[in-house]
Amino acid sequence: NSVYFVDVNNGYSVGSSGTILKTTDAGNSWTILSSGTTLDLNSVYFVDVNNGYSVGSSGIILKTTDAGNKWTTLTSGETKDLYSVYFTNVNNGYAVGDQGKIYKTINAGLKWEKNSNKSSYKLRAINFTDSTTGFVVGEFGTILKTNDAGETWNMLPYKSADLLFSFFFTDTKTCYLVGHSGKIKKSTDAGETWVKSSSETKKDLYAVCFTDNNNGYSVGSSGTILNTIDAGSTWKTMSSGVTNDLYSIGSSGTILKTDMSSGITNDLYSICFTSAGVYAVGSKGLILTNIITTDNEANKTSLNGITNDTTSSNCDNIILKNGNEISAKILEIGINEIKYKKCDYLTGPTIAVEKSGIFMIKYSNGTKELFNDKNTNESTATNDLCFNGRYDAKKLYKRSIAGTLVPTLI
Repeated sequence: NSVYFVDVNNGYSVGSSGTILKTTDAGNSWTILSSGTTLDLNSVYFVDVNNGYSVGSSGIILKTTDAGNKWTTLTSGETKDLYSVYFTNVNNGYAVGDQGKIYKTINAGLKWEKNSNKSSYKLRAINFTDSTTGFVVGEFGTILKTNDAGETWNMLPYKSADLLFSFFFTDTKTCYLVGHSGKIKKSTDAGETWVKSSSETKKDLYAVCFTDNNNGYSVGSSGTILNTIDAGSTWKTMSSGVTNDLYSIGSSGTILKTDMSSGITNDLYSICFTSAGVYAVGSKGLILTNIITTDNEANKTSLNGITNDTTSSNCDNIILKNGNEISAKILEIGINEIKYKKCDYLTGPTIAVEKSGIFMIKYSNGTKELFNDKNTNESTATNDLCFNGRYDAKKLYKRSIAGTLVPTLI
């Protein structure tokens, strides 16, 4: 649901069921990190290369101080969903969510206090133009502004009940809003007045970002990508090649790094720029990079240097200890991790998963490999009934806190 790059090479993406991905090579490959939660994560933000935060369902706030290797759950005191997080420095941060909730911390997340405001609607995004001046947008045309680092929030005039998803400032005065049914509006007086732009789409727009004062992009539902080269006066539809929604980072894990033609149709939820290129993410786990070439003779697709045979139907099945299963083409089994590509997107990035989180691999040739609970460097290949029974038991049951077995619906 969100993507954030610390620098040209290091970036993070968060999404459903506690998913956190990290890249250290400008998006060519992504590693699954352990978040410690199964709740949906809606936003991610890093203060520096080591310190980052993510917020999501049921008021969860996660923090890392070691570049994502370990994530700790912070106490927010909130049970409603949070949708956006932003920090103005290493200590001062904000989170917004359902029912007009705005939270602030002044001690790097150790304690969060609720800021009062005049909105009771769902708040979708927050950002600051400096250490004291910040803005929030949300449902029913809600636009809030603070001039005192969140001590007070005032409602800005907005003459419609639009569902607003995202906004971006190119300077302290110029702002762009995107929202429901292709709405794009621009302000040149820090949100006091707004002018409608023509977007050439009726699709929902979930994220907007500019590379300079003139060039900007917006992404949204059904793979929608819009581009402006004249400071928002006109917006042209670009071919994404996907039908999935595009947010900031995409639903079901789609990640795009594109030269304006992604070749997919997933929804896109987030968009992010670095000097290396444009990144957007969306559904069904897609990750595209910006150089796409096709070798017709070999019937293979090369995606920014990653080549895979897209005609293969032989897929392995990775079964995790938490019960989740991944249909994959395994590329490498290392000492501590396994590298693979998603079977429904072989031209996507290489993903790594820790062996300590794997219960079993069912290979395409019919053999199975059980990973020892005590030592993940050891594994056993087997086809016997005892092994299959153990697998079925793990899949059908999970242990409750009291130690009894509770059936799980498959």
